[in-house]
Amino acid sequence: MKTVSQNRQSVAWFRLAECVDRGEKEKALAFHRLLTHSYNDRAFIKKLEADILAFFQDVQALNAYEQAALIYEKEGKFFEASVIYEYLFLDKPEHQPYKEKLIFLFEQLGHTSKITFYSNI
Repeated sequence: MKTVSQNRQSVAWFRLAECVDRGEKEKALAFHRLLTHSYNDRAFIKKLEADILAFFQDVQALNAYEQAALIYEKEGKFFEASVIYEYLFLDKPEHQPYKEKLIFLFEQLGHTSKITFYSNI
């Protein structure tokens, strides 16, 4: 029974990739929704949605990335949250809250060189 579920999940990933490759945004998001039932990691699911939206240059991608980062942060996964915030900061370096979040997250991680870097920007 477990093999059947894994096979369906593999097919869903393959179909998702096909839809993205063909530029079919709505179908890709439908396969994303299908995959959400296979994972318990809410942040990963939200980040995957953000990645799909970003590929299609949808303005909602930034919001989805922010939501994923907040979930990671609430779960204590500071490294994962920092990766997303660095991406967001690169996209919008003028947005001060991203910089502040990065400094906070790197403080939590004890990454002094990153704290220094973002404090001096």
